[in-house]
Amino acid sequence: MEAEKENIAKVEAKLGHVFTPEKAGDGHKMNYVVPNFGPDPDMIGTARSIAGAQNELGAWNPTQDENGFWNVPSTMVQVESDPIVSSLGKITQYKYPDLPDDPWAPAKINYPVPSYGADPDMVGTLNSISIGEKMNNHKFIMGTADSKAKWHNVAKDTLYDYHPKLDGDVIVTNRNIGAAEDALGYTYGGSQ
Repeated sequence: MEAEKENIAKVEAKLGHVFTPEKAGDGHKMNYVVPNFGPDPDMIGTARSIAGAQNELGAWNPTQDENGFWNVPSTMVQVESDPIVSSLGKITQYKYPDLPDDPWAPAKINYPVPSYGADPDMVGTLNSISIGEKMNNHKFIMGTADSKAKWHNVAKDTLYDYHPKLDGDVIVTNRNIGAAEDALGYTYGGSQ
């Protein structure tokens, strides 16, 4: 705490200004008026959906058994199989297209792809680059051999040993720390 006071005093002397903090007021505003825009439209839609389902299927009144599991009325749960498959297990609707005569034949190529023009984000980026080039009277060149050589990170050329062998002094120090910990029954840096 004293060091902090000394640092503040040094800075005040250097700037020729005394730091005088003021106590904040009572904090954040409270008891302000919150506008009421009525119920959320999503909540209104959900309430209508629930009312319609209960009108058609009956009220939703699940109960809990003695183990705390919910007893859900069977009218609220889909218990039949997926209608895409008949009771014979055959797909009767939403059929997949038939397999080609030769499954190893290449896929259809050279089909038409609509062109909607240049991507607006790319147009904006190219425009920004053009403006920057004009402002700085400099051509933005990237990806060429010259630009790669100019901006090459030479640190990547150096092979670094991420697992160097420890110096002999460090090995001896670690051994001595271990012996002292064993002799004193205390682990340095650990929690007791």
